[in-house]
Amino acid sequence: MNIQSDQSEIFSGADKVKTFLLTSVIWAVLSMTLIGIPFATLGLFAVMGQWVWGRKPELFDVFGDAIRNHWRKALTITTFDLLLGGLLYFNFTVFQYMSLNNMLTMLSLMMTTCVGLTFIGLNIYTWSLIPLLNLSTKNTIKLSVILVFSYPFKSAFIVIVMLIPVIINLFLPAILIFFTVPISAYIAVRGTWWILQLHFNED
Repeated sequence: MNIQSDQSEIFSGADKVKTFLLTSVIWAVLSMTLIGIPFATLGLFAVMGQWVWGRKPELFDVFGDAIRNHWRKALTITTFDLLLGGLLYFNFTVFQYMSLNNMLTMLSLMMTTCVGLTFIGLNIYTWSLIPLLNLSTKNTIKLSVILVFSYPFKSAFIVIVMLIPVIINLFLPAILIFFTVPISAYIAVRGTWWILQLHFNED
């Protein structure tokens, strides 16, 4: 029995738990203001990216570097999200006043749902790629679009798995959202890394 190895695994596990909890706290604190949400999200994805890529993140350095180097991209993406997300939300609210027995209404609802899933998929890839690749905002979005439409079913699978913790949280105390969002972010980055490997291995 290798006691030293077992202790190393325990400490490694404890360190991961500590990092996860601290990341959750930092994300929660920054997200208390609307202007802080894009920066909090950027830092969160950067930390989760370090984990996925097999590195031990220096939490505050990774958070700070991500915000300092990519804050303009984060604000630009957030602006697009607010515009497109608001439009999607409006479309979904309209369906509340329409008869779902109508075939055209059902088709329109299905199309809007597909657009919504695509929108979430684009966000998953975009927020994951910003800390990973030193690309312009335009090229980051372009690569995200390529990944979504090159792997539609795999992208939909990632979206669904990523949303599971958030959906579960709807039946739990609301404060737990500060822990379920980091879990979803980890799933998102892990899924992005998987798709990137498939994409570039094919090339």
